[in-house]
Amino acid sequence: MGVLTTLASTLTVVFLLRVIILQVYSRLELAKISRSQNCAAPPRIPSRDPFLGIDTVLKNFRPLKNNVRIKQIVSQHQKYGTTFESFTFGHRVISTVDPRNIQAVLST
Repeated sequence: MGVLTTLASTLTVVFLLRVIILQVYSRLELAKISRSQNCAAPPRIPSRDPFLGIDTVLKNFRPLKNNVRIKQIVSQHQKYGTTFESFTFGHRVISTVDPRNIQAVLST
């Protein structure tokens, strides 16, 4: 059991380091592209876990379970604007109701 525990711990650490390194690299690349295109980042939903966004995922489960997820999304857009970002499971998620942004996404 000692070897299995050590192996599991090592794999967990390697996985977490990989996630963190990829997140940092991705955010640096995004910042570089944003600067070159003269774009500003959208407002971000605050998260206690800036790399995996597990707390954001957990915050979304209760409204989903209670069938009020749409109300939560409307509330988020009222609070953060027509376009905002969040991080869930280590992925950047952009939410928008801005017609110009939707048109740009659908046309490219």
